Amino acid sequence: MDTHLPALVQTYLAYRAQNKPLVLATLVETDGPAYRKPGARMLIDTEGGCHGVLAIGLEKEISGQAQRLFSARGALDWTYDSRSGRDWDAGQDRNCMLRILFEYVDPDDASSAMALLQQALMYDTPSVLVTVIDSDIEALPLATRAWIAGETCQAPFPERYLDEIRGRSRETLQSGTPSLESFLTDSGVFSALFEVISPPLHLLIAGAGADAMALLELAKFTGWRVTLLDPGAGTSSAAACESADRYLHGPVDQAFNELDSVDINAAVLMTHSYEYDLGCLRQLAHTSVPYIGLLGPAAKRKRLLQSLCSDDVTLPERLYGPVGLDIGAELPEELAISIVAEIKAVRGRCAGGSLSRQLPAAPDSASCIDQLYVLLLAAGGSRRFGGLKQLVELQGKSLLRQSVERATTMVQDRVLVILGIKAKKLERELRGYKVSIIENLNWENGVASSIRAGVEALPQHCRGALILFCDQPFITAGQLRELIGVWGRDPSKIVCSRYSQTVGVPAIIPRQYFSALMKLTGDKGAKAVILKHREHMISVDLPEAAFDIDTQGDLIDAINSLAT
Repeated sequence: MDTHLPALVQTYLAYRAQNKPLVLATLVETDGPAYRKPGARMLIDTEGGCHGVLAIGLEKEISGQAQRLFSARGALDWTYDSRSGRDWDAGQDRNCMLRILFEYVDPDDASSAMALLQQALMYDTPSVLVTVIDSDIEALPLATRAWIAGETCQAPFPERYLDEIRGRSRETLQSGTPSLESFLTDSGVFSALFEVISPPLHLLIAGAGADAMALLELAKFTGWRVTLLDPGAGTSSAAACESADRYLHGPVDQAFNELDSVDINAAVLMTHSYEYDLGCLRQLAHTSVPYIGLLGPAAKRKRLLQSLCSDDVTLPERLYGPVGLDIGAELPEELAISIVAEIKAVRGRCAGGSLSRQLPAAPDSASCIDQLYVLLLAAGGSRRFGGLKQLVELQGKSLLRQSVERATTMVQDRVLVILGIKAKKLERELRGYKVSIIENLNWENGVASSIRAGVEALPQHCRGALILFCDQPFITAGQLRELIGVWGRDPSKIVCSRYSQTVGVPAIIPRQYFSALMKLTGDKGAKAVILKHREHMISVDLPEAAFDIDTQGDLIDAINSLAT
């Protein structure tokens, strides 16, 4: 039974071609041990056939509710709640609440929910689908939808309510997780489900052997788009060519000239030819493909990287070789399972271990934290503030001292304080603290000069730099400890703060991105590096980072906030 959204769209298109209606069932809210999460969907036809899975054991009840709409049309809000004591035979979905939105899908309606989902899947980047599930506003009936892609919004969602949902849509895109939100407007209250609709993952497979064919079949079964690159002169079987969404063959340069690598999410090199793999790797080094799998032993990976001599510092972190999770795979089909599982784990930023066992910490997590340094940026001239804000006191202690104490609590004496304006005066403020003072003589050139001065002073054994500003008074040591803990579990990732619908500092930048920090100029800070490498980013909610003291008014707000 097909359960992924692209397959549901194909089902919809097949029924539409026959002019047959369907009912779309969308899981919009759960409580308890539900089998699926909000945003899961199922299509039901007039014969009671179900395409997709919402709940194990509830297919009959869901199909029964759907049949009501084939005559009534419109939309239906239905709640199943086995917590009430009723003896439903609900398989894995016992003792939980499921709220399901049913909608009639007219094959002639170009604005139906399925037509909108088809359009969203064809969009080249993730977008957000907003569905009203509760409303006392006449202009916003049940199942009203908005599709927000970039700065545009499509679907019959009243303009006056769009401002209410745009901000939350940006947050949903950033988090990647669905959420149920309520809004109070002048006209009344409405609730809506926000969910990210992403185009199918696009996998490039280079190879034509049995292992490549097994990976192709499993990837297609999973709902991914697949481009197959055959290193020979069309040696793959006709069936394989038909299974792939696109089939290319011949020399590497020729094939990549025909290929748009921008929308490739993962590539796996399994040609069994060192030279061909090297050619593919040369091409992929100039892309931002976040996952590059390499079939073969670790020695091959090392040799390829040496032969490549690429100046792309992120390439070693993007290259996964030997490819796949360690599941003891031997046969081509088993190898395909391990590769698909690893790609899924990497994209979901998961460890890929057993769900039933708590995995031990990575063996180098403690040592990498011991090699973490703090760059505390305190060189600015505070032009908007109208004074030396580093010495402004809150609760009896200067901003500079508070920041240093938070930093030394985390990493002891591995703190570099970057000073600029009035450096000698500020240095006296730091007497008694075990920190290294770095004077940035070019501080007037912007924050980038302070970052470069700090990075240049870091020791060779430094694995990562936690970048802090001294004017964010509400950030706590506990929050910094959380950032460090997340980074310790995967020190190859950038770990940053998420606040006010954006990301930024405090942030931990691993060593492989130091060269990118050194290329910053003017007032471009670490955020520019974070956004450029967002595929290798983990963000942590830290709303307190949104507040910094730039003006006298900000200082008054901080004093008032701390007084309450």
